[in-house]
Amino acid sequence: MPDKGKLKDKVAIVTGAAQGLGKEIAIEFASQGAHIVLIDINQKEAQRVENLLHKKKFYVDLITTDVCDSKDVNKAINVIAKKYKKIDILVNAVGGFDKLDSIEDINDQEWLKVIDLNLNSAFYCTRAVFPIMKKNRFRANY
Repeated sequence: MPDKGKLKDKVAIVTGAAQGLGKEIAIEFASQGAHIVLIDINQKEAQRVENLLHKKKFYVDLITTDVCDSKDVNKAINVIAKKYKKIDILVNAVGGFDKLDSIEDINDQEWLKVIDLNLNSAFYCTRAVFPIMKKNRFRANY
């Protein structure tokens, strides 16, 4: 993303922002001028990212939320919408697979956790954000 400032005044929600790809996307979008809202279940690690962004004088908020719980997601998105009056960008960066054993050893409950984390969370976040973005006539290409 070479154009610094391309995201100036945009509100960007990044889920899974405490580490990995989500963290890196949040840092890059902040460097582009976006107001970043970090969403993660791991408050301690997410606060480290928040502090890093604050030290660089970037605009950042942190909401600790379980994105596998649609009610928690709705509450978090409502808080963001109330504060910013808009949402321009949603990055669903939550994901993972803790159990790297053989497929034969994964039980149904563990598999459902994988589906919740990697699929349902993105659906819940997108569904909650979509009416706000639609109302503000968002564009899908930046």
